Amino acid sequence: MGEMRKGTPLILLLGLRRVGKTSLLYTALNESKQPWILVDCREFEERFAVSHQDFLEVFERAVNTLLKKHRNLSYYLKGVKGVTLGGFGMQFSFEGELRSSVVALLRQLDRWGSDQGSKIVVAFDEAQELHRLRGLNIQSVLAYTYDRLRNIVVVLTGSQVGLLYRFLQTQNPKTPLFGRSFAEIAVGRLNDKDAIDFLSKGFEQLDMKAGNDILEYCVDRLDGILGWLTAFGARASREGVKREVVDKVLEEGSRLAAEEVKRFFVARDVAEKRYRLLLRRLSEEPASWTQLKTFLEAKEARRISPSIFTNLVNNLVDSGFVEKFNGAYRISDPILSYGIRADLV
Repeated sequence: MGEMRKGTPLILLLGLRRVGKTSLLYTALNESKQPWILVDCREFEERFAVSHQDFLEVFERAVNTLLKKHRNLSYYLKGVKGVTLGGFGMQFSFEGELRSSVVALLRQLDRWGSDQGSKIVVAFDEAQELHRLRGLNIQSVLAYTYDRLRNIVVVLTGSQVGLLYRFLQTQNPKTPLFGRSFAEIAVGRLNDKDAIDFLSKGFEQLDMKAGNDILEYCVDRLDGILGWLTAFGARASREGVKREVVDKVLEEGSRLAAEEVKRFFVARDVAEKRYRLLLRRLSEEPASWTQLKTFLEAKEARRISPSIFTNLVNNLVDSGFVEKFNGAYRISDPILSYGIRADLV
């Protein structure tokens, strides 16, 4: 990513689940030759709330990974208030004001980068999960980093794009990140031709033959979502390039996608039945806002206010399960559609 090399202070890497954002991020981090920290926020996916201790433990591990590669960094972290250094790396002491400790650590990373003549990349994978964080105003930390630390580049990836924007609130004048500009990089699914080409080249590298009919069947069933195509390639390398393997990936993937939807329901149990009905309707075919509202009202035999209904649809879009395409709404992942129709959700 050129934005990373240029030192753009805030970069958003956006796309649906399993389109390859994390793989792209790792490739960019390694090719940039810049020191980097990657905080994997996917660890928080199944939690209703994330404590500051939970977050700092994950953040510690990310910093310690960097420390192992760059031993001279420890010199810069000595004496940072709220941080201790020992034989197992750095730890937050959880004493005093936590934001000050995190900011102090980032300031020293910035100083280290300046002395090395290098930008330091601090990346948060699936950053929308930080909206559950309690006890630490991470938006304020990001705003300080943006404004004051010229040698730190922050990268946020997100598959629940609406939720990530809602978390950042860059358009809200009452929030820390208001008015900050950022670079946005969208990662999309492959078109049919590129998806078949991706699979063909992968099997060529393995010295395996893959008939075009099987590859077309695979792309038709799994779409151009890189994660599913990669899963097929990995399984086919063991079991052979055949339709049954595509079907196995479809079955297993649909169960995984269904579990993600069920986690979405956990915090929305009051409206769960409505979400289920809307997803079931969209798994059959795309529909407009009006068609969906009419459908739900018919199912409930009562009128639903436009604002309440819009909120329902927006929540599905923000969470990445539904997308708007050519003026209509549709399930964003065909494997999820399959799982819904198979009554897995």
